[in-house]
Amino acid sequence: MDDDDMIRKVGESLLENLGLRVVAVSEGEGAVKIFKEYFDKGEPFDLVILDLTIRGGMGGLEAFSGMRVVHPGIKGIVSSGYSSDPVMSNYREYGFSGVLKKPYMFNELSSLLKSLLG
Repeated sequence: MDDDDMIRKVGESLLENLGLRVVAVSEGEGAVKIFKEYFDKGEPFDLVILDLTIRGGMGGLEAFSGMRVVHPGIKGIVSSGYSSDPVMSNYREYGFSGVLKKPYMFNELSSLLKSLLG
């Protein structure tokens, strides 16, 4: 989930190049809705990557909280260009499994995903 079209499209492409199936959305409410729809039909996500700050919408922390109500064991990566935010520096305290500071590189993303997904 990212509200920046370019970042979302590049991220989607990077993830697909790693062999992952991707559902990309621009804001938190839509992300939670899609997450629940997939979960309810027996196709839960293995991992979510959420932009912390969404201009004019639900951000990653709130969206992740909603997703964890549906599936408490979901792994989440928080992403932001604002590295000074406490969620970024203490991501585990907020339930996230990993953190990606923007702009992130393919190797960073690949390494983090391998560590979380095996």
